[in-house]
Parts: sequence; structure tokens; C-alpha cells
Amino acid sequence: MVTKLELDIKACAPKPGLEPMARSRAENISSLLKAVADPTRLQILVVINQVEQDSIGTYDLTEPVRL
Repeated sequence: MVTKLELDIKACAPKPGLEPMARSRAENISSLLKAVADPTRLQILVVINQVEQDSIGTYDLTEPVRL
């Protein structure tokens, strides 16, 4: 099962005269983005997101990402 996280990029940029987002929030978002920083990982996430069934196996991923 895929859990979708909502990320409002506009909230990352401070408005003029305001402080940037809290360091702890920036670190949390940064760690999430590091998890998908690899092109193959991004491809896998897209395949998983497109699957209409409740489960997916490695055999569903190897051919689309050419592994």
C-alpha cells in the first residue's frame, strides 16, 4: 500500500520579511527527498503509484525500470 504525503512547495519559501521554515521541518522534508533522490527509485515510485491493485511484487518493477 502506498501512502501519499502532501508537500506544499510554496510553504518552503518564506514570504518577504518572514523567517524561512523551521530547521526541523526542513530536515524532515530533506530526509524524505533523499529517499527518492535516485532516478531508479523515482521510477519505481511512479510504477507503484500507477498500480491499481493492493499489492505489487518485484516482478512488476524489474521490467519497467530495466533491472
